[in-house]
Amino acid sequence: MHILYVADGDSKYGAPNSLFQLVSEIRKIDSTLKVSVVVTKNSDRIEDYQKLGCDVYRVFYEPFYQGIPYEYWKIPIKLIFRGILYLYGCCVSVRELERQLDMEKVDIIHANSSREDFGARVAEKYGIPLVWHIREFSDLHYRCFSYRRNYIDYMNKTATEMIAVSNVLKEHWVHKGIQEPKIVHIDNGVKENEQRKQRYPKGKETIRLVMLGLLNWAKGQHQIIKAIALLPKEEQKRVRLDIVGDGTAAYTNTLKQLIKENHLDGQVRLLGYQKDFYRELCQYDCGIMCSKCEGFGRVTVEYMMAGLPVIASDTGANPELIQDGYNGMLYRYENIEDLADKIMYLLSHTSCMEMLGCNAYACAVTKYTASINAWKIYEEYKKILKE
Repeated sequence: MHILYVADGDSKYGAPNSLFQLVSEIRKIDSTLKVSVVVTKNSDRIEDYQKLGCDVYRVFYEPFYQGIPYEYWKIPIKLIFRGILYLYGCCVSVRELERQLDMEKVDIIHANSSREDFGARVAEKYGIPLVWHIREFSDLHYRCFSYRRNYIDYMNKTATEMIAVSNVLKEHWVHKGIQEPKIVHIDNGVKENEQRKQRYPKGKETIRLVMLGLLNWAKGQHQIIKAIALLPKEEQKRVRLDIVGDGTAAYTNTLKQLIKENHLDGQVRLLGYQKDFYRELCQYDCGIMCSKCEGFGRVTVEYMMAGLPVIASDTGANPELIQDGYNGMLYRYENIEDLADKIMYLLSHTSCMEMLGCNAYACAVTKYTASINAWKIYEEYKKILKE
């Protein structure tokens, strides 16, 4: 079996990390499997895939589905500039790949993102079965626009099967028009963390919070800063927060201004993007997830794998991962007072964090490991080829 994976453009955050983990685990399942990966010209993951024994091909392609900038003056610039790049990619990308790879030897194409149509165009031309991985709500999570008209019809037409990483995400895309028989729900997978939290805060010790991910309004870093600012001064002094990730200059400056206005300079830190930061998670006491509409929540499971309880918004797939009061707590999205109350509860009941954290770890290793995810997807490959 020869699988050709089509990576999305970003190399830092959830979707590309999930693909890399999937490829790594798939190769462990079947040593006879031939794995090739197509990456964009700006990818920095080439050596990582080559170390796994994969053939890697660099091709120019641009997503047909793009986020709308929050600064209005940037909208027409991005619309035109990215549109030109998308059309250029449509003209040259398939031929670029054909010069590097004999497509007649590929059995399945696996496209890693619903924002990319390059894999679908190759699959359509050669009649190769296409697995289209759906990892995001897109229009619910971010402000988006599409260069491809009737893209739902195109996905239905070209995909042999689609994989949704959560049940709520599957329901959302079926509601958008995806044919239900074509879409299956397979939870995303995360590598087990060798560094698991062992010591939990007792009594009046400082509580360390951590929040990972792209700095963006939809991810909600501003909410946790405002929530800490609402705490009584004495309790506020007991909280430390590290925000790990990068994003636009405008939103980053908004966060810096919030920290400054609320005199939280000594308690809230913006650490920027840190590769493989999951190894450091065991140094914290609780993970924070404030997203508007997370398709799965890879970061949430990374917290859980490290033995951390999670405070998460009650939107998207978060309620599928977090059972309120069992392995974490849910707050009403954008309700800053409710989020502050959840932090106050942990400050007042530090002894319960160990129970929540242990339950979070148990849930993660029994349901959401990368190996479980890879085995389920491998079985889908075999089913597709058999049919």
